[in-house]
Amino acid sequence: MQNALEDIAEKAQRRDADAKIEITLRMLLTENFERAAAYNNILILACYAAFFGIWQLTRPLFDRDLAMTGALLMVISAAFFVFHEVWKMLFNMWSVRTMHEIILGKQHRTYDEISAALDDYGRGLAASGGLLVKAWVVFFTISALTGVGALTVMVYLFISSFFIPASPPIPA
Repeated sequence: MQNALEDIAEKAQRRDADAKIEITLRMLLTENFERAAAYNNILILACYAAFFGIWQLTRPLFDRDLAMTGALLMVISAAFFVFHEVWKMLFNMWSVRTMHEIILGKQHRTYDEISAALDDYGRGLAASGGLLVKAWVVFFTISALTGVGALTVMVYLFISSFFIPASPPIPA
């Protein structure tokens, strides 16, 4: 009997330790994702700034087809970047609103009800958080590749302007 009680207590302690480890790992993953997303945003904004700076310097020298290719790539890049940021903002607003309703709403009155609802919400958020990370990878890849492609076109035009006589400027 004593061994059975010790086994039950040990299993309960293990479950508690596993739950604490899971919470800690989720917090670390969330923190790392937020850092990566913030770094990503800074990097993309710097690339956009560099693109438009080079665009201003080389605009009179542009070959029309290359200029349109660079502009199209940059528009695609910016569209994916903005779409993802808006989607992420809406997701975060929904998340905060749901937590607000759970904590301050009238349907959960006791601590246990609120705790159970928050646990359910956390499980659902973990599942949708995986979707957010996967979407971020897709949007980042498309936005970065098209942005780098546009920047490459502009750098090529800038460098080639030193070696090729200028063509007539594109009308504004």
